[in-house]
Amino acid sequence: MECSELKAFILRPPALSVEMNEQTIGFDKGPYSLFDKKVILPNLEELRLRGVKSRELWERESICFHNLTSIRVEDCPHLRNLFTMSIAKSLGQLQYLGLGGCGEMESICFHNPTSIRVEDCPHLRNLFTMSIAKSLGQLQYLGLGGCGEMEYIVGREEEKPEEAANKIVIPQLVTLYIHKMPKLKSFCHEKHLSEWPSLKQLSVEDCKAVKMILGDMSCRKLGGSIPMKQPLLLVEKVCTHFL
Repeated sequence: MECSELKAFILRPPALSVEMNEQTIGFDKGPYSLFDKKVILPNLEELRLRGVKSRELWERESICFHNLTSIRVEDCPHLRNLFTMSIAKSLGQLQYLGLGGCGEMESICFHNPTSIRVEDCPHLRNLFTMSIAKSLGQLQYLGLGGCGEMEYIVGREEEKPEEAANKIVIPQLVTLYIHKMPKLKSFCHEKHLSEWPSLKQLSVEDCKAVKMILGDMSCRKLGGSIPMKQPLLLVEKVCTHFL
């Protein structure tokens, strides 16, 4: 099915299907992919899905969604993976990624969006791999909440001894909002450093297990009211000024 002029695609209940050019994409497809290699939407810019019961959105083959700028997925209880890394890399125009209410979600792959918001995904243990975190050169906003099993936002990877002290720099991040993360300990594992030189807004709420969020000199533009000589910026001190 090819819809070369379609710019936005919205699928949500109570509709059982969405018809396009006399062809139908089913609403409840069980274990099958919602989009297969027969679906070609070369000019689609916005994709919004809600209440879809599929376990996968895409087949592993490459799909023609190269102009997508915004993806929002909500209340998809059986969805386990958003898309593969190969599909993520093909979405070079993606600017916004929003995900919420996906109880079985286990992993998310994406390629350098400007805004990410993830809410209420209790099985999600990490948001980024180390390699993805190092490639987030355009990320400006990160909102994360309600992911009860997550201990580190950046997951650990097998590493060589000489790479044990990896540094993560997210140069354009301006806003970081984290809330209702009961097991969250830190942004990344203690062996790694994170720097956010453009950070201006930081909010951390209801994260009782957090030990540290920021490393030394990680957010230069938050200076003035926060002592930068400390090796760690404690969450309590940061929240005093920015909540």
